[in-house]
Amino acid sequence: MLFYFILIFIFFQAFFNQKRIHSFPWFVWDMYSRTQAMPDTIIQTEVFIDGERLDVTKIPIWEELSILNTYKMYNRQRINNYNDPINEAVLSRTKIFPEQVYAFVAYKINNHSDEAATYPAWLKEYLEKILHKKIKTVELRDVQYKWENGQFKDIHKAGVF
Repeated sequence: MLFYFILIFIFFQAFFNQKRIHSFPWFVWDMYSRTQAMPDTIIQTEVFIDGERLDVTKIPIWEELSILNTYKMYNRQRINNYNDPINEAVLSRTKIFPEQVYAFVAYKINNHSDEAATYPAWLKEYLEKILHKKIKTVELRDVQYKWENGQFKDIHKAGVF
């Protein structure tokens, strides 16, 4: 019995590795063995407070990541007409269960449009707290940079709010 269990375990680990699916505590080998290539364009989010660009190197990294990662999730939801993009994964992973299971899980996991509506006010309040000053305007811009002549040059700026 133990022999068959070990064979099944090995089969699934090989299957997961072939499909590049992570199964803890083993990792997909090729995620460490491929060389990294420098992209020819990158997108950087810049934060402007009262018209001045925030130097994110002056704040702790966890505060920078709180700003940038919450903005990224908010922006993905905004672009998707305020529907959480993760809903597709929730739907695909609960499709074998009854509809009530999907509804329960989606309600608990997904971000909802009414929560997204509060994000700009939350971000302003968060920035006021970490910068210890009153803020009139906050603007986040996704700036696209292209690698030209040994340096990155901005080619597109898109403001969000």
